[in-house]
Amino acid sequence: MFAGRAVSIQHTYDPSAATFSPEDRTTIGFIVSAVWKGVVYEKMYVTTPPTGGSCGFTFEEGEEYIVYAHDSASGDGGYTVSICSRTALLRQAQADIDALGEGDAPRAGTGGPVPEQEVGYVRDGDLGQTYVVVRRSGDGQVVRRWIAPDSPLGFAVPWSVVDTLHTFPVEEILGIPLDARKPWPNQLVRRFDGSDDRILAYDAELGQWRHVPDIATFQAQGYYWCNVTAADAGFFDRITLGPPYPASGVLPRADYPVCQP
Repeated sequence: MFAGRAVSIQHTYDPSAATFSPEDRTTIGFIVSAVWKGVVYEKMYVTTPPTGGSCGFTFEEGEEYIVYAHDSASGDGGYTVSICSRTALLRQAQADIDALGEGDAPRAGTGGPVPEQEVGYVRDGDLGQTYVVVRRSGDGQVVRRWIAPDSPLGFAVPWSVVDTLHTFPVEEILGIPLDARKPWPNQLVRRFDGSDDRILAYDAELGQWRHVPDIATFQAQGYYWCNVTAADAGFFDRITLGPPYPASGVLPRADYPVCQP
């Protein structure tokens, strides 16, 4: 529980979009002025879901707030805020201030857990996939995540810059590990170094990757070659394999499209 000024706001989604995914979050950075409860630093970050049905709280940069946060469900040591809490503009929370007292000053020069940070975007010039490159919270590792055709991240990609300056051969793309922690539903992966020709698909319901045994099964599951992402050398060791898809038992279609129509 603390009071502070919102100094930065970053979305993982398009705020003007009509729909959001369960993983979408807004990260707000605060300079803290008073602390009443919990481990609070001079510079704090909290997250909140999108506003509306997701119960997110709307913060404005430059405004001062009293913040009632709780531990993040991700277990990364961070905090999250809901519209159902007593979080409010500080100038509208005099009753809370009167009840709580002055509070303690945060320890100068300290900072809380740093949220995940976007580093940039890269495009695979051989396979055509585009990835957002992030520095993960927790371990700080730089990884790439596939931007699926239906991903809300697509709105943020500077496509003209990516197509001209940030497009690289697949061999160079593989130097950035593919993130195994946050796959996209039905994401497909394959090694392209000749060591393993298996194609795996992420089953979001099982939370596991499943082997697609042949082209006919690949087509029967509604997959497309355009959505096959390049796995780095250690990716298969970082994931949990589930049961393979049963073979479809039919012949593959010669007219099956490469990309989703």
